[in-house]
Amino acid sequence: MHGPAPEVKCFSDATEQADAILAAIQVQGLAPEACCVIARTHKELGDTKARLENRQQLCHQLDGRGAATPDGALNLATMHRVKGLEFDAVFIASANRGLVPLEFVVSSAADAVTRRQRENEERAGLRQPDPRPQAGVCVWVWRYE
Repeated sequence: MHGPAPEVKCFSDATEQADAILAAIQVQGLAPEACCVIARTHKELGDTKARLENRQQLCHQLDGRGAATPDGALNLATMHRVKGLEFDAVFIASANRGLVPLEFVVSSAADAVTRRQRENEERAGLRQPDPRPQAGVCVWVWRYE
């Protein structure tokens, strides 16, 4: 990742995480359409989207269809979808144990060498997006067991 060192925070639940994302955008004076919330899985992205929309935040899911982000809409994407894109700020949401690295991918390996290789590949997913944020990257966890 380029730019400032990532900010890492842990929240008590996903609701607190959603509130913090919106507060960070507001406090930093960022336009939502210039920011992106990234999650590891489609399910986690959908859950995060629902929490943000429950707080009256318009969301735009980046799905490869090429539609422009509406003014005031916060971009949302999976980690693999944002490679090569640029944003002012990036929020890697729900980087929770079991999701980063994705537990079933690592645990389904046939042997210890393959398991370690898959774990390294999964962890590299945090660096893979490389969305070139100007304002910074936030890596946020809402549940740590």
